[in-house]
Amino acid sequence: MGGNNEHYKVGNDEFRRIVRNALNDEMFNVEDKTVVTGNDITLRLRNLKPNISSDYLEYLSSNGMPVEMPVVLAHGLFSNLTTWEVLGAELSNIGRDTWLIEITGGPGQDCDDCIDYTFYNLTDIFVPELLNGVLGFTGKDNLQYVGFSNGCRAALDSLERNQFDSNKVETFVAVGCPGSFEGNSTTGNIIAANDGKVSQRLDAKNLKHLSRFDLALAGLFNIDYITKIQEPKVSLNLFKFYENIIINKSDRQPGDINISNFMIIQGNAFTSDDGIVTVIDEKNIYTNANKNLNPKKHFNIFAIHSSLDTKDRTKSIIRKSINKEKLSFYEKTINLLNESNV
Repeated sequence: MGGNNEHYKVGNDEFRRIVRNALNDEMFNVEDKTVVTGNDITLRLRNLKPNISSDYLEYLSSNGMPVEMPVVLAHGLFSNLTTWEVLGAELSNIGRDTWLIEITGGPGQDCDDCIDYTFYNLTDIFVPELLNGVLGFTGKDNLQYVGFSNGCRAALDSLERNQFDSNKVETFVAVGCPGSFEGNSTTGNIIAANDGKVSQRLDAKNLKHLSRFDLALAGLFNIDYITKIQEPKVSLNLFKFYENIIINKSDRQPGDINISNFMIIQGNAFTSDDGIVTVIDEKNIYTNANKNLNPKKHFNIFAIHSSLDTKDRTKSIIRKSINKEKLSFYEKTINLLNESNV
């Protein structure tokens, strides 16, 4: 469900500034923007726009790179606008107009006094507002979307619920995407064993926005491995959404969408799961997507959930998927599990 533990162990504003400056090297410009929802929630976007000549962009386009389309990156739970900016910088440095969007974890939606939003606030309000914002700011008709964990699931359901027009998404790359938690999940089994007591303890404390440290205090994690540091939060209602489908097996498998290109990247460090998301879920999401015979691919990376998004192999597959590049021999023979209609 998201979050990169290593990022927050070493991360602070100064570190991120140094990383941005080192990666930038005059190759892209950074500009922050906002959109305001109908219920007055301010959501943030960050644009990493390539500082490249029009001649070079034309050269890239002539070689098959769809530089005319913005690329949207959305991370998972316990993340914010900065969490995936290294990948964003890498994509911008090779000519892509990259947008980081903050579905959760920002000052507009996850302050202590902010709305205790639900999962369907994400799918029906936050995601469509942010994606329409990208199209509005760029003046484009289509975009490419890369979503990790909750950033994938929220957008996937938004498309499936017709809250955002799937015809406007040229490529969807799903990374570690939660489904109905079918099969065995290491973290899912812990949540199920608590049988709702975690959210009950959080309710008793009147917490409406919580961090991983709050979850540790509520008994979900071993507190010895969780440091009380400043990190993005999520709403209690959003945690309850995932807790409920894990305990009650009340969800169906998502992914009933049809778009031009669909790719899913799973982790399997624990064989049946990546520590959170099960490989059964990823297989079912792959099966559900693009039933009208549009191209799709299913990849496997040996990784745990919290590092799947930063693995070099994951980033290589993401880059090649959005830029229409050929896979390496290793990626085709080891990482590619399945493909159809390509």
